[in-house]
Amino acid sequence: MTAIAMVAFGAVSAMGEGREAAHAGSPGSPATVAIERDPELEAAGVGRPFAARVRSGSEDNDAAAMLWRALASCAEKLDEARPRWRGERVGLVLGTACGGMREAQGAFEALERGGTIFDIEAPTYFGPMARASRGLGLALDPSILVLGACASWTATRATSCSPEASTT
Repeated sequence: MTAIAMVAFGAVSAMGEGREAAHAGSPGSPATVAIERDPELEAAGVGRPFAARVRSGSEDNDAAAMLWRALASCAEKLDEARPRWRGERVGLVLGTACGGMREAQGAFEALERGGTIFDIEAPTYFGPMARASRGLGLALDPSILVLGACASWTATRATSCSPEASTT
């Protein structure tokens, strides 16, 4: 079996970016809370429309923007820690609460109207991850998508990139 090591990570959540994204506060201090009333959930008629969401500040898909920022941060940290990592085998573990759900919703709406889906990759769970890694020029293998992340991080993206470490 080959040993692996986590050398860098990138994370974006409603709590912040990097280490702040996963930091709930110091022991004995009040926990950091980033939950607020969510207009999208209110419009959907959810009884308790509260969520911890990251707003990218752009017109683009917030989830996709978070993924790009997390992957770019991960790549930057790997460039610093291990300059030749791009020539090594690098894996990606991505925790997400939604994958390509927004794009899937749009695709289903287009089909319902009798339209055509021109981008068949985007509305899949792996679509945003594949697009972001290609767009950043990252060859990541294996790539693992953890879809149960919503149970631990509400509407966040976290990535962990690990070059393969030698066992000798």
